[in-house]
Order: sequence, then structure tokens, then C-alpha cells
Amino acid sequence: EVEEGQYFLHNPDTDFGVAAQFARRFAEAVLREGLAPGVEILNINVPQAVTPDVPWSLTRVSSYSHFHATVQENEYGEKVLAGFHRQLDFHKMETDSDMYALFKQRHVSVTPLTIDSTAHTPFDDIRRRLPAA
Repeated sequence: EVEEGQYFLHNPDTDFGVAAQFARRFAEAVLREGLAPGVEILNINVPQAVTPDVPWSLTRVSSYSHFHATVQENEYGEKVLAGFHRQLDFHKMETDSDMYALFKQRHVSVTPLTIDSTAHTPFDDIRRRLPAA
């Protein structure tokens, strides 16, 4: 985790030491044990300003969007994207999610992922809502 103003900058003062330690620990475990069946990627997020002994939590991807667009009008009266800001509402987050672990509990979140992000909704249910082919 880095502060909002640092997302697109390279700041040599940003310390990724703890994150690197977690990356090494999990890489060693995966190389030794492999990933569980059905898991293709581990998404690991480390809170800002924590120590190497911070707990980690196995999490799922949150459906809560914590980034919100900042829209402004330009000189032609058109609405344009001016940036974004982070808005956290812990009452709207799932308590077993990556966002809750990272921002509320201040734990490292470890989310097992697959590359296939196809919805599990039956295709017939989807087809009924779409135009004819």
C-alpha cells in the first residue's frame, strides 16, 4: 500500500522492505509446496507502515470499489476524468475480503486467484438478456 499521491510516481523513499519479505516467504512456500488445485495466482497486498510480524489473512476479492473518480468540466464544458480518490466504508466491505484485511484489520491480504474470471452464471440466463445473435 502506498499513499494516493504516490500511485504513479517512483519515490526512492518508499520502503518496500516488508513487502519484499512477504513476497520471499510466500514464493519459497509456493516453490516448495506448489499452489493448491484451482489456484493460479496469489495476490498479496501489504499495508503501509507495518512490521514483518504483521498477521496475514486468506481473503477473497472484495466487491467494494474503494476508488472513486474525480470528474471536472474542462474549458469546453465537457466532463473529463481529473483523477481519483480513495473512499473507505467498512460497513459496505465483506469482512473476509482483501480490502477489509488491508485497510481495517491492517493485515497482509493473500487472495488466491484464477486466470479465468468468467462468470459462473448459466449462459442461458445471460442469453435471455442479450440481443439475438
